Amino acid sequence: MVNGTPGAWFSVDQGVYRFRLLNGSNARVMNVGFDDNRSFQLIGTDGGLLPEALEVSSAMIAPGQRLDILVDFSDLSVGQSLELRSFRFASDGGGMHSGGVPQGSEMALLRIYVDRPSGHEMTLPSTLIPFKSWREEDAHRTRQFTLSFARMRHYINGRLFSIDRSDFQVTQGDLEIWEYRNVTNVYHPMHIHGVHFQVLERSRRTSLDSEDHGWKDTVLVHPNETVRVLVRFEAHDGLFLHHCHNLAHEDAGMMQNFTVEDAPDTRLEIEHAEERAVMSWEVDAGKYRLEVSEDLRSGSWLPVQETPEIVDARYVVSIPTYGKEFFRLV
Repeated sequence: MVNGTPGAWFSVDQGVYRFRLLNGSNARVMNVGFDDNRSFQLIGTDGGLLPEALEVSSAMIAPGQRLDILVDFSDLSVGQSLELRSFRFASDGGGMHSGGVPQGSEMALLRIYVDRPSGHEMTLPSTLIPFKSWREEDAHRTRQFTLSFARMRHYINGRLFSIDRSDFQVTQGDLEIWEYRNVTNVYHPMHIHGVHFQVLERSRRTSLDSEDHGWKDTVLVHPNETVRVLVRFEAHDGLFLHHCHNLAHEDAGMMQNFTVEDAPDTRLEIEHAEERAVMSWEVDAGKYRLEVSEDLRSGSWLPVQETPEIVDARYVVSIPTYGKEFFRLV
């Protein structure tokens, strides 16, 4: 179906059209292109426009992924038609899907009819949007995620999803390498919540696929392939998810919670002396207010009432404590 319509068709003139393709399938991976093998311009992926257009004749799109393409119909006569299709590609070992059609089968998507002349022209800019590539050497750490299958369940690092568990912590603002290692014989489109990332490399190829360029939030990991992405969390703290965008796979366990947290505040030094806490920070660090909380879950912070003294170019505050308080500078 296209936009909810089986056997869909679309009417165009002899000009250039921009299509926004979203794969809304629960499991179907598609290799989209036109039945006359014409080339088209790939101008955007999940997170928006690419730095520059890429000329392709087909592009893979997995569940949850998006593609923006420009198609020129000016070489077709009024009355002609062509078809947007999913071309055949190597099937995975996942068996039959709904309707008995295996993954990777060729299928028709949308019939396009040219029914009128065009009254407009278009010039494609050489640069679509500024884009800064992150560097692998700047990454703070690498996380490895092994995608596996056993006993009709799908696993990440040998664990099934639990709504009550956070599997790891990420420091706010850090650049990380996430390495998805697929040891199964099926496709896994891996989706990370809360960010757009950059695809770094694929083990099965010496270069990236066209649809890997730009800002991504879902990356297709082929059977027995390892894909590495560069990701940075800098929106806000909290609980996030990453998971396979094949709904049957995520429902069978291929999903994890993780927590994004602020980096430890190294400006504040705390020393305990008997039943008092002595806190200090540099005078030239700027103006900060010292706050205290007795329960981090409540989110309630109160200003410390004691007035700091200046000792050796540091603000110093000494207050009674019972070992259950939390302090911060704001």
